[in-house]
Amino acid sequence: MLWLDGFQAVLDLYFYSTLLRTLSPKLSSLAVVAAFGGTLITSWLGRDLPALYSAERVSDGIFTYLLTRMRENAESILFYGGQKQEVQLAEKSLAKRSETEWNRLAAKDVVQLVQDQYRQVLGLGPALVMVQAGAGTPDAALLNQANEAFDAVVRALLLFADNCSDFSRLTAVAQELFEYHQEQAEQEEAESNIQIKAADEHDSSWLQVKGLTLAFDDRILLKDLSFEAPMQGGLLISGPSGRGKTTLLRALAGLWHKGVGEIKREMKQGTVLFLPQRPYMSLGTLRQQLLYPNDKIEVENWHLHEVLVRVGLEDVLRRINSDLNVVRRWDEQLSVGEQQRLSVARLLVQRPTFALVDEVTSANDPAHEPWKHFYQILSTHP
Repeated sequence: MLWLDGFQAVLDLYFYSTLLRTLSPKLSSLAVVAAFGGTLITSWLGRDLPALYSAERVSDGIFTYLLTRMRENAESILFYGGQKQEVQLAEKSLAKRSETEWNRLAAKDVVQLVQDQYRQVLGLGPALVMVQAGAGTPDAALLNQANEAFDAVVRALLLFADNCSDFSRLTAVAQELFEYHQEQAEQEEAESNIQIKAADEHDSSWLQVKGLTLAFDDRILLKDLSFEAPMQGGLLISGPSGRGKTTLLRALAGLWHKGVGEIKREMKQGTVLFLPQRPYMSLGTLRQQLLYPNDKIEVENWHLHEVLVRVGLEDVLRRINSDLNVVRRWDEQLSVGEQQRLSVARLLVQRPTFALVDEVTSANDPAHEPWKHFYQILSTHP
């Protein structure tokens, strides 16, 4: 660890510098100059190491991302017959990763080689200085002490040079964190453009939108949108695909910040449930899926069975022998349509006061897809 090396270097410098100054002030000065020169040489030779480390991290991240996407979309890739293109992309990314790694290792080896040679040359320093100071052959014991003290002081002063690789990696990571912090700061400045406030108890609507404009890159999705959602009944927002309906839901949830306007809605915990178009299946049992994210709710099994049957998931119950405590990879066990119906079941089980849904039946078959059927379930569920 760097902090341990630093602590050891401080101790060695404290004890051996005094001894070295006592033995030979000239040798003590030589140790300082040699360490300073070695640090300058190492800094110059390793000036590109932070950039090489950063490039290696980026290429490794891209390669890992490509492999993850291939795994998650393997079935779709095989349906399209696109495995050849995906393999080519992966091989190209792997070649780039190997190239950046070799470039970094080559630069690191050059620095290490020069450091080793430099240290060997410095090893002659104590003998030469002691010979000149004593005008003859120095005492062997005295020379050993001088060698040991000189080496310890130089090693302590060359802490940065000896750990150049670690400091370069630290610099690369610090630069990435700084850039991330800058991006977050820019987003925080943009967040103030869309104001989200809590609805008052005396408001006639639980959701009010005033002068809302949403943008994506340089494209305006929604412009000067204003509406109110009634306390009872429902509000349907429709429109062509790609016109910003999902983006509006993100803005209402506080997840979209590119735009201006004011949103005033109910903010109490557990009062509003958002159902995105692409449902999320957590790791755990089927019971946990139905209660997600409010896993502290106490619900009887018979009620959960009834809800699953009501949304057309009785086949799922048969597959698990009606055992709600079975753990599965539900995102793999259930089709997208079944996952959407399970998200509707979450709504029926948790019974929030209000709900914001985004085409949660789009992937279902005609028997389950129509909005009329969906609203009928909601309105008739006890």
